Amino acid sequence: MKPIQKTSIIDQVVDSLLEFIASDRVKIGDKMPTEQELCDMLKVGRSTVREGMRTLKALGYVEITPGRGTFLLRKTPEGKAQVTNWLENNKSQLDDLMEVRSALEVLSAKLAVQRATEDDLEHIYKTHQKFKNAYEFNISSDLAYYDELFHSQIMIATHNSVLISIGKQLTPHFRDYRLKTFRMQVNCDKAFYYHQKIVDFLLSHDEENCVKIMTGHLQFSMDDIINWINSDS
Repeated sequence: MKPIQKTSIIDQVVDSLLEFIASDRVKIGDKMPTEQELCDMLKVGRSTVREGMRTLKALGYVEITPGRGTFLLRKTPEGKAQVTNWLENNKSQLDDLMEVRSALEVLSAKLAVQRATEDDLEHIYKTHQKFKNAYEFNISSDLAYYDELFHSQIMIATHNSVLISIGKQLTPHFRDYRLKTFRMQVNCDKAFYYHQKIVDFLLSHDEENCVKIMTGHLQFSMDDIINWINSDS
């Protein structure tokens, strides 16, 4: 594997790990190199390696077993059947999480319009531009990362410490969901549309429409999951 450059580091780590998986150096069922070995090979820190491996786990390439290590499950991406199966198995928890997320993020949209500073709006806008770039090049791992950052920055723009704290606790529960669902083109298309509208309404300080579009964004996210599952029935 090649040492990692300093730009788009997580995405480069994932790409390098996928190159390693595709090579003859590891077979299905084999134990992957240790975290320290990967750090040495890729010239990055432990937290970056962990994030890269977590992405591979969410995409179904590896299984991480505490105390034993990480093992290769497949050399090719998950197909629709595997993604559908994961969504079906986790739908109950996702429904519960989405109820809480919807309440928090709709309130965040309302408060962000009222309280966001120019710096807050600049951060949100720049993150949306990075999301747009990932959308145009169809990079699912970057889409998931910048989607999480986009929504987190809107919460930060509320300047409500309790809301921000709850959001930070909730965010990790959606990471696997984001990585898997951003492999659905319809989800990517709608997320980009809604993000663009949210940015427009934040910048124009349009509270009513910002709340409406955030509500629609979250509702369609769950509708897309239901449609994905039903289309495979």
